[in-house]
Amino acid sequence: RTPDLVLGRLAGANAVGSFSVGYEIGSLPTTQLVGPINRAVLPGYARLQESPDSLRQSYLEVLGMISFFAVPAGLGIAAVASHLVPLFLGENWTHIVPIVNDVAIAGAFGALLTNNGSVLLALGRPHLLTLLLGARVLVLVPAIYIGATTAGAYGVASAYLIAVFADIENSASLASAIFDPDLPP
Repeated sequence: RTPDLVLGRLAGANAVGSFSVGYEIGSLPTTQLVGPINRAVLPGYARLQESPDSLRQSYLEVLGMISFFAVPAGLGIAAVASHLVPLFLGENWTHIVPIVNDVAIAGAFGALLTNNGSVLLALGRPHLLTLLLGARVLVLVPAIYIGATTAGAYGVASAYLIAVFADIENSASLASAIFDPDLPP
């Protein structure tokens, strides 16, 4: 909960509360739709680790399923946030709409990357997952700090959006290597 610590220190309790509620609403598609899918596919991927073509096909099918559900759900939440937030939380919470927007968009595209971890673990390449997550931390933590100091909770939400696009770049580079038989384990 780095954002909570940084926001609490730099912007106060109200900013932490606003960010936390906005984050919960904006990340619903990722947590409620994609998380269970990824937990379910890991054993299947592990059984297919000796068959790279079958694993690649399963990976692409799961990625397609995640894309089918998470991207429209995340972008949909972002599109209706200005109506959704006051309807469910009341007019006093409309200030979190930009937070919900940024987190929902970040979640929609970030969901496309969540499947990579399961494949890397199934292939016995957890070190690559560690590198990927380390790269995310190197982008996200400074972005959270800069966002919190410049724009409070809104800046932190924007930091998540920036970080997901950096993750996409890193994951795209790694995706081609995931199934590379010449890559050392």
